[in-house]
Amino acid sequence: MEDSDPHEQQIRTAAASLVRRHQKQIQQVIREREIAQYQGEGVICPVCGSHFSEFAPVYQGRLPGDQAGNVRVLADHARCPNCQSQQRQRLLWLYLHKKLQLFDGQHKSVLEIAPELPFFRLFSQSDSIDYYPCDKFPQQLKYTDFPGDIVEADLCALPWPDSVFDMILCSHVLEHVTDDHQALRELYRVLKSTGLLLIQAPVSYDLESTLEDSGNSTPEQRETLYGQQDHYRRYGRDIEKRIQRAGFSADTFDCRKNYTPDEIILFGLDPWEKIYLCTK
Repeated sequence: MEDSDPHEQQIRTAAASLVRRHQKQIQQVIREREIAQYQGEGVICPVCGSHFSEFAPVYQGRLPGDQAGNVRVLADHARCPNCQSQQRQRLLWLYLHKKLQLFDGQHKSVLEIAPELPFFRLFSQSDSIDYYPCDKFPQQLKYTDFPGDIVEADLCALPWPDSVFDMILCSHVLEHVTDDHQALRELYRVLKSTGLLLIQAPVSYDLESTLEDSGNSTPEQRETLYGQQDHYRRYGRDIEKRIQRAGFSADTFDCRKNYTPDEIILFGLDPWEKIYLCTK
């Protein structure tokens, strides 16, 4: 295979650099256009309280299009045009506010793995919460807009002592980890005996057993098998057993059992999404 034209590659590199330098301005323009495009009263985002005619699509990457310029829609009617929250984030937000007495004024320590901007803002602004957002790669472009620092931490070797956190959020992270068993053991280790771990993950409920990466697959094969190039498994109905193997007791907060079909549409939720409630 011949190398690409060096001049063409230079242009692409310069264009990518230009986009990164002006990312905030580009995103603001897109956000303002989408807010105008989706004006209406059909849906409500519980995170920011905005009303729209419908939710916007979720694209691959932070901006529509990948490096090759191809647009890929990951989910329709799933993203808030204002705060950019997605279905799983809105379900977790509703659970934290409506079902869990998290903001009762009592002091709590919260660890969030691969933090989401809505929760970063929520926890950072609370006087009663000691908040620890962490990621193995805290210099990622997606954290550019975060109003604070991200702790560098490997989920398979967390830098905190045993039993220090009252609550841990781990949303759509475990499928990205090569050894999720070790990751779960680490989460068990740093959680207090009275603490709560909230796990969300993409699950194919038609699969009895999780499809696991062999260690030899290519990114392209992983995208075909597991949905994304950086996924190492496709979880099946045995996900609870995998969680329990680390020592946890696991219950579920099921979207369909807690919200009516009308509410699911109104709040833009995924009816098949579950939150796994894990305790020691």
